[in-house]
Amino acid sequence: MAEVNVSGPIFDGRADLAAGDYVDAARHAVARQAKANVSMLLDRYLKHPTPYYETQMHIDSGDPDVVKNHVKLYGPWLEGTGSRNSPKTRFKGYGHWREATKLTQAEATRVAQSVLPPFLEAMGG
Repeated sequence: MAEVNVSGPIFDGRADLAAGDYVDAARHAVARQAKANVSMLLDRYLKHPTPYYETQMHIDSGDPDVVKNHVKLYGPWLEGTGSRNSPKTRFKGYGHWREATKLTQAEATRVAQSVLPPFLEAMGG
């Protein structure tokens, strides 16, 4: 009867840990990219930006991570989803959150892959 010895990251649990850590890192990286996309689009629209709106954006860690803004007074108005938008006023909003969502969805795979190499190495790859 032949004896087979197994060792390495796959067999001792390091690969599982690295995979879980990668999922967290990828999720955080995509959330950071989403936040950057919102800021970039907003900068494109606003003629006289103030830092207040952007400083109120934060990432809520979770599954998934979520980018939020605490500006309840004019955040929805800027996006175009507030009660003060069209048809009550001519301002339809910028739609920067919706646009950032689409842009982030298109970039998510690339962003997630960009943080993968150190985790592959830890998995024994």
